[in-house]
Amino acid sequence: MKVLTINNQKGGVGKTMLAVHAAWFFSEIKMQRTLFIDLDPQHNASGVLKDAAVDQTSFDLLTMAISVPPWPLTLLPAIRHLSQIVAPTEFPGDTVDAQALIAQTAANLETAAESFDIAIIDTSPAWSVKSLVALSVSDYLLSPIDLEDFSIDGIEELQRSVQMVKMHTNPRLQFLGLVPSRVQTGSQRQRQALVSIVQSFGGDLIFAGAAISQRSAFAEAMSERRPVWHDPKTAARTAKNELFQVLEPLSGRVMAVQPAAA
Repeated sequence: MKVLTINNQKGGVGKTMLAVHAAWFFSEIKMQRTLFIDLDPQHNASGVLKDAAVDQTSFDLLTMAISVPPWPLTLLPAIRHLSQIVAPTEFPGDTVDAQALIAQTAANLETAAESFDIAIIDTSPAWSVKSLVALSVSDYLLSPIDLEDFSIDGIEELQRSVQMVKMHTNPRLQFLGLVPSRVQTGSQRQRQALVSIVQSFGGDLIFAGAAISQRSAFAEAMSERRPVWHDPKTAARTAKNELFQVLEPLSGRVMAVQPAAA
């Protein structure tokens, strides 16, 4: 089982939309047995995927031994108790509480690997011990970014977090890159932000060279709790084609390439 985390240390970047559609894509389009883990106390993804929820929760995943029923798409929903998990997150991440959370989560995912092909983790915007746990048990990280709120400092902070996790808790973690999200195609300011990213970090930091525009079809899909490709309208088909430019190469990277050896 591969583990993919969708994380960015900012809110409002389309993180949950991308994570939920990735889950639908892997389960429906690629026929992969998919486990979705909602570690965001705002539980937006849990509301969208509630029909796939089981009795166990993401809080249980972090804190006790569990066994997850193997459905084609299974949700471990977020609950309010997640906000109570506030162990220190100072690196090297070796506090007793953080170690225990990482170890318990890793053990549960090892058990789940008998029933699932991929696990997708949605995280809260703010860095927390839950973010540390997610990256510490993941094979891959993908980060949507809002070009309107673009910050070189924010990208550098994300890269530092990845490097510290690789150094101290999870050497196999692979950062797949950034996905420009909620892009306004006519915005000169956003085009310049993208140029600045490429100049500062190199073009390879933009995952697959793809971007996701700000489209009402995505909001409608989330509101109606179904993939955007289930909507027959022309606008939804355009949104689906754009999203697949991210999800197809993501599938190729996650399912075909083995994570780096620890």
